[in-house]
Amino acid sequence: RLECLEAGMDDYLSKPIQVIELVEALECCQVEMGQADQVRSCADERFHTDEAQPLQTVLPAELNPAALNELKHAFGDLDALASIVEVFLEDGPRLLQEMRGAVQDGDAAALRLNAHSLKSNSATFGAQVLRDLCAEMEVMGKSGQMAGAPEKLALVEAEYQRVQLALKSFINP
Repeated sequence: RLECLEAGMDDYLSKPIQVIELVEALECCQVEMGQADQVRSCADERFHTDEAQPLQTVLPAELNPAALNELKHAFGDLDALASIVEVFLEDGPRLLQEMRGAVQDGDAAALRLNAHSLKSNSATFGAQVLRDLCAEMEVMGKSGQMAGAPEKLALVEAEYQRVQLALKSFINP
């Protein structure tokens, strides 16, 4: 990474590329000509040179605490809630894969169905941003208007990673 930055690159992403890192890097590069200093400072904010400390690439999502407390109360203990969270975390990648395939195949009905399922599940755990993104994808599928679906799906996948981290830290504090 340091060799690339020293060679004049403005930024660097290491493999395997995480969707959230890619989105952050692209957001940093959305500057007008003549603002190269802003790009460099954005890259500097995302990376540090202390190799001894691992870099946290994905920050946990903000979950609605009221929704989580309601679930905790409904299930009576954290162990029961943890098993429900695990089902969500196991089901999420399958739903995302189905959404990815629907976008690639232009299958609006499959996109609507899987986005609806992930939206509902996300709302249950108070993952409002993920719920809202899935709702937008559901509307795309329902209307058959798939323009921008790949980009929106990338945001859904990045937010799912954040929700996954937040839920894991909630059940294993």
